[in-house]
Amino acid sequence: MSFKSFLLQPTRDSMFCSPVINNEISKSLIDLTIKKSPGPDNIGPKLLKEIATEIVEPLLYLFNLSLLTGLVPDSLKIASHPCL
Repeated sequence: MSFKSFLLQPTRDSMFCSPVINNEISKSLIDLTIKKSPGPDNIGPKLLKEIATEIVEPLLYLFNLSLLTGLVPDSLKIASHPCL
């Protein structure tokens, strides 16, 4: 018997997350530590802070679309230990 036999069909709207708001993204961008390494997109925190006002709205759209559809890019599903 496979573990998949125990999984039911996904239930749409089984989890609810409040939509992300503009201020949350702005604060997160402002609070970035510029001495940290870039993420999987290879964009460093210094650049993100410099262009924060221009990218807040596109990020807001993308984050809320991801929450609404339940789709998350594979590169954002990878967790790493903070000390690595």
